[in-house]
Amino acid sequence: MSRYSVEDRVWMVKNWFKSDENAAVFLRRWRSSFKNRPPPSEKTVKTLINKFEHLGIVTDDKEGMKTKEKTARTPENIEKARETMRSEPSTSMEQLGQQLQVSKSSAWRIARKDLKNFPYKVSCGQPLSAGAIAKRYEFACELDALINDGSIDPRNIIFSDEAHFWLNGYVNRQNYRIWGTEKPEMVVVRPLHPKKLTVWAALCADGVIGPFFFEETVNAERYATMIKDQFIPEAISHNWIENCWFQQDGAPPHTTYDNLELLKNHYGGRVIARSFPETFQCGLAWPPYSPDLSPLDFFLWGYTKDKVFRTNPKTLDELRNAIVGIIESIPDDMFENVIASFQERLQYCISQQGSHFENVLH
Repeated sequence: MSRYSVEDRVWMVKNWFKSDENAAVFLRRWRSSFKNRPPPSEKTVKTLINKFEHLGIVTDDKEGMKTKEKTARTPENIEKARETMRSEPSTSMEQLGQQLQVSKSSAWRIARKDLKNFPYKVSCGQPLSAGAIAKRYEFACELDALINDGSIDPRNIIFSDEAHFWLNGYVNRQNYRIWGTEKPEMVVVRPLHPKKLTVWAALCADGVIGPFFFEETVNAERYATMIKDQFIPEAISHNWIENCWFQQDGAPPHTTYDNLELLKNHYGGRVIARSFPETFQCGLAWPPYSPDLSPLDFFLWGYTKDKVFRTNPKTLDELRNAIVGIIESIPDDMFENVIASFQERLQYCISQQGSHFENVLH
């Protein structure tokens, strides 16, 4: 009814009764008076007439709606909510609404507007030593300079990483919130040995190669086999070798001499990896403890897990199929945005002089 003015509604009431409550006669009157406007539905007219007959008004009862909302946000409910969220900070808005016997939206208004709480995400971080901070800062400055002088095109950097996808015991940090007036320090405990898949992928501005799955624990030999037999053939077919840089983190299976030499044989000195510059006097060293700089960590794995676990896979085969389907469905333009975000993160790392910066990046 909001698209009809008060004058329109008064006209409807008058002419409904003038038409002896006959819908066909009423609609002819409408078309005669409002030639260029579509007529209201019979249901709309009857709803208006019912309101007029019972309440004597034709306007929306906005004041009544405000009163109802204020009734839900009583001092008693606010205090109950305060105590609930103090003792159980992970309480959802559905649960809070049920306890207070109010709607979910009213519970949210109490939590945000009355209690000034904020739904914080579960945060994972690693302690940084002074040496790690210095290496992060040096790397960010060096790579940023190479990008700025045109030596490296960030669109041609192939970022790689692996991640575990647990069949159970998973905490979805996107949907899980801790309510409070201050950001909490909280660790969520998982089962010791849940079923999982280990997944590896490579990403650049042109898209993704992978995912590839490890059936067993990743060691140097299995990592080398995956690179030689799965990644390199795909990289050649995608034209991801010439003029491209390959990045990997510092996991021990990645940085054996044989595996670094394998990368050098295909990418020459265009490798970003721990120990690579010291071993071959070329390339760049990926800094330790830097998931906040890796597009797979700050984008791909979180994006994929958030969508995969909405499907609630019951078996490892279902989990595998869901991972493949989600990654294959990522829009192409999203990868361009991810690489732009990587450059932005380099700047944040420099501004924070190598410290973690997730708390200042939104």
